[in-house]
Amino acid sequence: MFTEQQLSEFIVIAIDNGPRRMNEYSPWKFQYGDDVFEAEGSRP
Repeated sequence: MFTEQQLSEFIVIAIDNGPRRMNEYSPWKFQYGDDVFEAEGSRP
């Protein structure tokens, strides 16, 4: 929309996340590369 001049301005909101964010979201422990994430999220 911006490139087609249908939108003149906008606001971007971003939340700063810490290094434990994947632990907070994931309901299962998992490994990605050398990083191991603990399960802190609720299971569905």
